[in-house]
Amino acid sequence: MIKPQCSVLLPVLNGQDYLAQAILSVLQQTFSNFELLVSVNKSTDASASVARSFSDPRITVYEQESKLSIFENHNFLLQRARGDFIKFMHHDDILHPVALESFVSFLLADTSLACVLSPVHMIDSSGNPIGVFPWAFGQRQRWRPGELFLVSLRLGNIVGNPASVMFRTHHLLHTHFDETKHNSADWQLLLQLLMSAPALAIDTPLVMYRVHNSSGSTGNHSALQTQREDLSIVINHGSELDNFGLYNGALLRQHLQLIHPILVAIKNGSTTDLSGIWDYESTLHPDLSMLEGGAYLRDVQQLRNCSEQHTPLTPSSFESLSISCLLSNDCPLTYELIAFLRESVADSLQPKRQIVLFGYQSWCSILWDLTNRFNFVIQSVINPSGSAPTEHQIHGTTVVPTLDSLKDIDAIIVAGGHRMEDFSWQWMIAGASFFNPSCRPRIIRCREWIL
Repeated sequence: MIKPQCSVLLPVLNGQDYLAQAILSVLQQTFSNFELLVSVNKSTDASASVARSFSDPRITVYEQESKLSIFENHNFLLQRARGDFIKFMHHDDILHPVALESFVSFLLADTSLACVLSPVHMIDSSGNPIGVFPWAFGQRQRWRPGELFLVSLRLGNIVGNPASVMFRTHHLLHTHFDETKHNSADWQLLLQLLMSAPALAIDTPLVMYRVHNSSGSTGNHSALQTQREDLSIVINHGSELDNFGLYNGALLRQHLQLIHPILVAIKNGSTTDLSGIWDYESTLHPDLSMLEGGAYLRDVQQLRNCSEQHTPLTPSSFESLSISCLLSNDCPLTYELIAFLRESVADSLQPKRQIVLFGYQSWCSILWDLTNRFNFVIQSVINPSGSAPTEHQIHGTTVVPTLDSLKDIDAIIVAGGHRMEDFSWQWMIAGASFFNPSCRPRIIRCREWIL
């Protein structure tokens, strides 16, 4: 039997509605040297019949006699793959015709790469386009070992999921998906690879990723489970993050993700019982005491007590700047910005710190509100998108076209429209300054994006 160059692995659970389309998209690839392994996971629908309706000799179908967890099914296929490269896909995904050819060509061109990361076209249940999700920023870039690992831990999973990645099999020989996790084992596995091996991000979407109500990544329970697992991953990598001064920021972001439903309920005056969110030890993890001089942990403890006792709270009830800003302005600030502000407590004897705002969004008004509490002034605004806001919108602050003419700046506050844009602008301004928090002027993202 000829060894295939690429293994396409397709775990299935009750996927009869979309499975035929997914398989056809593999069979219609311009690249033909592949095997397609399908594992039907104790499905109660016609998934197995759909898979077996194709007579192509490159397809092997396995039917599980007992129910596997989602990542047990992934590992089952991984152990049977014979190709030099591995491409996972979900039963509701569709590969663009040149997907395998493109992925393989990149991996052949650079034999040191552990994987190639692609943006995805998102589609709805009927196949209608929703938009493009820019995994790994949707830009062509070769990431050195450890770089994307740190960036993703700090910003959340911006790397991708199995549908958007092709792996080099060699790099998966000594790792696997964590079968104890329900949703985040794919992110965890990607982080393990990115810690020690380079990866290539490309700017061309090669996969159509379907978003619909019955997909495994939707639903409140699934989201809560993912947030809990993501938080545990960040805590487990705390030492690596701390070496670059990134742990506190990553911890704050993931924790705000977890308790965000409670904060929204409080803001809306809801009396919904949210006590179940607290059934997780990391919600009061001792490392939270490092945030805002202990104010954050004290507020979280207060929040937990009040949510369980259905006691109303207002933003003024909190001493934590991150929680109070989220409640009052729906704009959670980054840990790095909070630390900068706390260093510049209003003091009439000290000169005001000079800040440039790079980008402008409506929620940036919170910064002008904070100038009354902290010792800084917003010197000017730069809008990199080209359409500068009016002076009325930015409280009369000067609008300037570029950073070139600015002098004596203490900090550049980046205010993009989403977390990918934030980091792309930050990287554009000073490249590796992300890994050097002591650089001057400091470059700080304004908003912590809660998904």
